[in-house]
Order: sequence, then C-alpha cells, then structure tokens
Amino acid sequence: MNLKQIEVFASVAKNENFSRAANELFLSQPTVSAHILALEKELGVRLFDRNTKEVSLTEQGQRLYGYARQMLELQKKIKDAFSETRIEENNFLPIASSSVPSLYLLPQILETFRKKFPKELFKVMETDSVNVVEQILNGNAKIGFAGTRMENNHCKYLPFYEDEMVVITPNTMKYRKQKKDMEQSQGMDFSWLEKEIFILREEGSGTRIETEKLLNNMGVSIEKLNVIACVGHQETIKRMVRNKSGISVISKLAAMEDANEKKILYFPFPSNIGKRQLYVVYKENGILSDAEKHLIETVMEMYLKEKTK
Repeated sequence: MNLKQIEVFASVAKNENFSRAANELFLSQPTVSAHILALEKELGVRLFDRNTKEVSLTEQGQRLYGYARQMLELQKKIKDAFSETRIEENNFLPIASSSVPSLYLLPQILETFRKKFPKELFKVMETDSVNVVEQILNGNAKIGFAGTRMENNHCKYLPFYEDEMVVITPNTMKYRKQKKDMEQSQGMDFSWLEKEIFILREEGSGTRIETEKLLNNMGVSIEKLNVIACVGHQETIKRMVRNKSGISVISKLAAMEDANEKKILYFPFPSNIGKRQLYVVYKENGILSDAEKHLIETVMEMYLKEKTK
C-alpha cells in the first residue's frame, strides 16, 4: 500500500466515479482502476460496488475512507509545516515551454497563478516542442507547453488554446498587391509561395511541424520551397522578414504586434486548415505535486472561460 493508492481511492470515493477521479488527479482511467484493484488485492476486500456508471463504497470501503481522509489530512499538515523551510532551489517549479506559449501566453498564466499561490516560484526552460516532451520524459520538468502533439511518447496533452498559423511577408508594394489579390480570390490559392524565398523555423519546433502539415494540406511541398535559412526563434524570423530577406509561416500570436505596426503583412490560411492547438503536456501516469495540479487547473480555467464568453 502506498499514499498514491490512498489518494486515488479517496478521489474515487468522493467523486463516486472513476472517470471524474482520473480527471481530478490528471491520470488515465485505466491507471485509476489499476490502483484500486491493487489496493483491494492487498487488503483482501472489495472497496466499491460497481453496478452502474456511478460507484459506491462497500462497508469495508467506508471504513478505509475514514482512514484515508485522516492520512491525506496528515500529509497536508506535514507539507504545510515544512513548506516555509524548504531549500530555496526546491521551491522553483520547473516548466518546459516552446517559444510561442512561452512568449505570448505564459506570462499571463503565471501572473494569474501567482495571485492565487504567491509563494510559488518558477524556472521556465524555453525550448522547442520536441525538446519540451523530452524534458517531461526525462523528469527535468513535470509540466510543459507545446505547439504540437507528438505521438506514442507516454505523455498526456490537454489542448487549451487554439492558435492560427499565418504567412508573413515584408510590407512592400509587391506583397500589398498580393494581399489584395488574395482577398479578391477569397484567399484560397497559395501556389505563389513556391516562387518565394522562404525562412523556416528549425526542425523540432511545433511551428515547423505544423507548417509542414499545413502547407502539405494546401498542396505546397516543402521540398519545392526556396528555403534560405532555418531559424530557432520567431523574433529573428520577423526581423529577417522586415529586412526583406524572405517570407515565413509563424503563429499569428507572434505576428500581430508587427502587423499592427505595419512592419510586416500577414496572410491567413483558410480557417478550416489554418488552426492548431497549443497543449499543456505532462507525463501520462506521472505523479504531480499540488502546485503542478493547481497550475494546470489555472490554465484550463483561464482559457475555457474565454471559449465560453
């Protein structure tokens, strides 16, 4: 028996449902079921009646629930008692983030979070989306923010923000005419991209991965593009585009300030293919601290509220 099994058991008992407990604890439902089965096997008793979608405690389950609440309350008291004396280095919550969420979303997220939990400190590691996942899997961070979803890597992805990819160009007469022509044709023909000088994000970035998917859906092959540079940061890309070195595809979040100041132009893709999700990432079946759970809850509350406005 371990404390994690007790925590899972208490959550199922409180929620009267395995799925709701899984969501509360940021675990998969099979993991929740495995914890409960292991606990029942060790104690030699049946803890829940599972006749319907809702579950209810057996008599033995009710006995254990009383002990479980005491154990979890004691755990909380121990954490509170030692929270003021933790080594400063351990106070920092490590977060891995790709550049777009790091620059344009994370500052507001952390500000909102710290209003609720002012004692929490953060160590933000900005990298590309592929490396975000590696940091999670290696245990260097338990929470990450990524601009694409990697398959078969034992991570769980929670979509929290719908981003939009756009083409950015210098604000010159040539591209102002191109923008006018695109608007008149309802923005469906992107074959002109194959004639342009291109600057791409580096391989491994979520923007690069989503750009390749997007252009492929538009019938534009990456191999046919005249790519002169692969760059690690979208701020450098924007500077190169402003200096008329080429054009690029980046997040609309990254493009809007320069576009509003008329330093660059942006061309939206058709709405049915130009969107991508940004994700909160954490290890599937990993153990999250209370602070890490609260951070995920803060993110989801902030952006789910925006969607329902």
